[in-house]
Amino acid sequence: MLSRHLVCAVLVAALALTGCGPSSSGKPLRRAKQRVFVLGFDGMDPTLARKWMDEGKLPNLKRLSEQGTFAKLETTQPSESPVAWASFATGVNPGKHNIYDFLKRDLQTYLPDPSMGTKIVPPSFKWGFLPVKRPEVLSTRGGTSFWKHASDDGVKSIVLTVPMNWPPDDIHHGAILGGLPLGDIRGTLGTFNYWATDLSSFEEGNTEFGGYLRRLLFEAGVAQPLLKGPDNPILKQEERELLAKQEAGSLSDQETRRLEELATSKAVDIPFTVKWKEGAGHAQIEVQGTHLDLKSGEWSGWVPLTFKFNVLVKARGMTQFHVIRADGELQVYASPVNLDPRDPPIPISQPKEFSKQLADQIGLYRTLGWAEATMALVEGRLDESDSPCMRQPWPPSMVTPSRRSTGARTISWAVSKPSFRRARSTS
Repeated sequence: MLSRHLVCAVLVAALALTGCGPSSSGKPLRRAKQRVFVLGFDGMDPTLARKWMDEGKLPNLKRLSEQGTFAKLETTQPSESPVAWASFATGVNPGKHNIYDFLKRDLQTYLPDPSMGTKIVPPSFKWGFLPVKRPEVLSTRGGTSFWKHASDDGVKSIVLTVPMNWPPDDIHHGAILGGLPLGDIRGTLGTFNYWATDLSSFEEGNTEFGGYLRRLLFEAGVAQPLLKGPDNPILKQEERELLAKQEAGSLSDQETRRLEELATSKAVDIPFTVKWKEGAGHAQIEVQGTHLDLKSGEWSGWVPLTFKFNVLVKARGMTQFHVIRADGELQVYASPVNLDPRDPPIPISQPKEFSKQLADQIGLYRTLGWAEATMALVEGRLDESDSPCMRQPWPPSMVTPSRRSTGARTISWAVSKPSFRRARSTS
């Protein structure tokens, strides 16, 4: 879970990348005197980190600290991850960047809103099927990030999954892959799917922390469950229009019934097949042309998914299946459906083709801003041994020291520590 400290990210400044050309705005691209890597770790206590480095338990981090800089950082007030990371990026205090928590209050409904510095403008459809306007994500975070200042001064930066940097800043020199609050295909911070033969009817449904649970029912060794998908944006527009009419007091009986129907029937779910025999030790999964045969404890690779809203509109995502057990009972987990970086329904990088270039270079990778499976851990559907984090390609692998970075003089590495003192922020 994201702690209330500085959040995990990797920033690579002044690193060349093919396809990130200069723009007519700002100063021309120039070569900086030094190349700098900055790594931040969420919730890593610097006192314990130093202790374990001295004890030889963290040899790689010890080597980095000796080659560069290891330092404690002050945090913000309040000491929440989105708040601290926004201050890190912009150098201003919360009163100036306008991020105060993971949540904010919706002034219309007074319900918690987890948008964290973003405003979603939904797509528009004419005649209930023809798309006339794409969805748009706007940033409400104040301040200017230091990589944007660097870009304006002619210095190239590569910025990967930095929280509170989505939608990505528009920089002239370099590239950005968005981070938190970039969501999954459902627009949430991570809704996982879980199916099991030993799940009771009382456990089925939505969980408190972002999960969708369903019991597996087999007939002749075959089950036909559904993978929870996003709401159909065409039906959501229809619902908004009916709600507006209802507020104006002009809804007919037929429209009232339609509104009630839309409340529970907007999701576009994907049916798939599970084949399993008790005690087999493995299960077969077939979904949209992908065939998997997974043993107990095994994870699949990324499985591409297509959610069709009508003949003209669709969204591409990807998930990973995990067979937790397949002995006397079968338990299957599917990760939150990430946006496919090769063809995301909305841009997740800047320039927008960067996410695909990255996938072409290192393979498919997690795009969800809240990348680790903490929701399933909290709900008790996964444990630490089930974590896929070390099994998945992750963008920072692209920026580890290589032949192209041998000229780097400085590696800076820092971890943050919770503090209730006011952060030292500049205006």
